[in-house]
Amino acid sequence: MTPPWAVAELEPEQVTAELARWFPGVAVWQGEFTGSWWALAWDRAGRHRLVEASKPMELADRIAVLQRPLPRHAPRYSRDSLGDASSRVQPAPSRHRRSVRRGWLRSALSGLITVNASH
Repeated sequence: MTPPWAVAELEPEQVTAELARWFPGVAVWQGEFTGSWWALAWDRAGRHRLVEASKPMELADRIAVLQRPLPRHAPRYSRDSLGDASSRVQPAPSRHRRSVRRGWLRSALSGLITVNASH
């Protein structure tokens, strides 16, 4: 769909109304002294963002990118869980988790210490 302002020069009020129709809840205006197009829009995290562009179509693109939802990560499946529909999917282990390591002295002395269980 070609926006109306790409075909002919329109009044700023018409462009503002069209952008407001495309993006409900977004405040759009043309700066009186800067000549830039401005918008106050929500981002993905629910925060207000002030967006500036030199052309209305550029502003529309920036608002669309700002409001685009984040991609959802697909759950990881193992071969075992795919075979059994009733099994629950376990989350993948974190890549940042370190394995438990013992010090070299403790490892060396652990073979020398015996526990007397007769007492």
